[in-house]
Amino acid sequence: MIQANSIPKARFSKPTDVKEFLVKEFPNSESYWGDGIIDPVSKTVISGAGKLGKSNFALNLAISMARGTPFLNISITRKLRVLYMQQEISQKNFQKRLKLILEDVILDDGYFVCNTIRGLNIMNKDHFAELISWLEEKKYDVIIFDPIYKLHNMEENSSKDMKNLTDIFDWIIDQFKVAIILIHHHHKFNFKEGTGSHQLRGSTVLFDWGDSYLILNPTRRKKELKLEWELRNGEDPPSLLLRRNKNLWYEVVKELDEKKGYDTDDIVEIMEQFGKGMPIPQKDIVAKAKELKGISDKTVRESLLPEAMKEGKVKKTPAKGSGVLWTLL
Repeated sequence: MIQANSIPKARFSKPTDVKEFLVKEFPNSESYWGDGIIDPVSKTVISGAGKLGKSNFALNLAISMARGTPFLNISITRKLRVLYMQQEISQKNFQKRLKLILEDVILDDGYFVCNTIRGLNIMNKDHFAELISWLEEKKYDVIIFDPIYKLHNMEENSSKDMKNLTDIFDWIIDQFKVAIILIHHHHKFNFKEGTGSHQLRGSTVLFDWGDSYLILNPTRRKKELKLEWELRNGEDPPSLLLRRNKNLWYEVVKELDEKKGYDTDDIVEIMEQFGKGMPIPQKDIVAKAKELKGISDKTVRESLLPEAMKEGKVKKTPAKGSGVLWTLL
């Protein structure tokens, strides 16, 4: 049985002349989800703040993959065999969540397999051997580990430790020809310190390792999330505003501006700093939006402020001269 501290040394192929390489045939690598979002034998990280809804999102994706049905209006190419490894909540609560999500869903046997077990440490040789025995027993297309911090006892801020961890994931991918999806947390920071996948907690090794990053951030509404994408093997789709329904399924509300995840809630948050009910010069809102969130002048003037007015969040009044005043409602 293969163990974490005795993974076989790689046997590398010899260098190949480029003409020979270009005519070499490789297995079909049609993307599992979308155009390069999740590919076969790929590495994906779904990230967000604690208690944000990452697990619900990941379960939505896993079940959609197992059914071969679209998720977030993006097609999944076929039914996939998914193993979902969950270590964060109790078996009873996980069962309760699954019953709600699967209330109106039909699943074929064997396509969605789950294991909710606390204390599994992939760096422990006996635990690793147990995991490998499960993978040898059944063929999977996708493995989801939720969350990553429960899967090891390494130092998250250590590049060396995180490389050792990702090397094991790479070995599993190569050995079993699976795609791996990790659920990870964001660190707490002032937004100026990072955006997108730079929000990942711990060493930047995880930021460098993945092929695809699905970044979830909160909005002012509890059941809504912003989703951003960073893809290595495809063009980033537009950022999305998502809303969770009563069965814990996320549905697309709308696409967001500039593929950055900006929304009218960002404008409301900025204007709150000036005070509710106070007329604010547009130039001041534009300047503050650029300073605090990096939103362009054009996006604020031509998109976010007009949209916020349509939604009844702000009102517009003429100012002296050619200026414009906006008031938060």
